[in-house]
Amino acid sequence: AAGAVASFPPLPGIQDPRIVALRTLNDADAMIELTRKSERAVVLGGGYIGLEAAHALRRRGLNVTVLEMIPHVLYTYMDETAAGIISDDLRDEGVIIRTGEAHQVMQIESERRGIWPFRKSGALHFYLRSGEVVEADMAVCATGVRSSLELVRGTPIRADAGILVDDYLQTSAPGI
Repeated sequence: AAGAVASFPPLPGIQDPRIVALRTLNDADAMIELTRKSERAVVLGGGYIGLEAAHALRRRGLNVTVLEMIPHVLYTYMDETAAGIISDDLRDEGVIIRTGEAHQVMQIESERRGIWPFRKSGALHFYLRSGEVVEADMAVCATGVRSSLELVRGTPIRADAGILVDDYLQTSAPGI
């Protein structure tokens, strides 16, 4: 009931402003703005949101690589055969899809160009478990969501990964 926010994995370098989520209209606007100065994009995550983002980025003319550490895209929704049909369609459009543990991103680094204070951001480097490095100008992080807990911050209502309730769906605050 409190909603959800995009969940970013705890990766070094994930805080770069060229790595955006796709959850809100503001996120979509930021993604569109980034496409104006980008040629290559990485999508972290091969679920529905990740594949929709990959398709949209490709239609905007970017070279797109999807990185998914699970054996195939849409893993929690479809078996490998069904997901393969969608993967094939995206590949036919030019999207590169890399799945499996070897394609797990371990670290992200930003190449810097120029001399401080006139530094400009260069490519993002995605270091994979396999040792390979994938370069991009921007990225979309589509690795899931977590509960929005802003509503209960600073209140006596207990929370963990979500708002904690008892067997009667009552919170730790009386009457709620």
